[in-house]
Amino acid sequence: MTDAGDGIPWFLRLLRPLIFKPASVQAEKLVKAVDSVVSEKKTGLFITQGYRKPNPAIALNQKIQNDLGKLLDTLAVP
Repeated sequence: MTDAGDGIPWFLRLLRPLIFKPASVQAEKLVKAVDSVVSEKKTGLFITQGYRKPNPAIALNQKIQNDLGKLLDTLAVP
């Protein structure tokens, strides 16, 4: 969404301050979560609600990772 509210219905413009947090607030949460683990030099960081969380079990499933890799390889543009 833009600051002017272009492209959203008028009633959502009225509710926007109650529903959506400013991008600066969300970005600050993300930066804090990343800063807290950047020294670990690990990949696969899972952040939700502004906090680092353990990876979901489905993300650690090797068969699903392999199947997803194969699927993405079939979609790759030569």
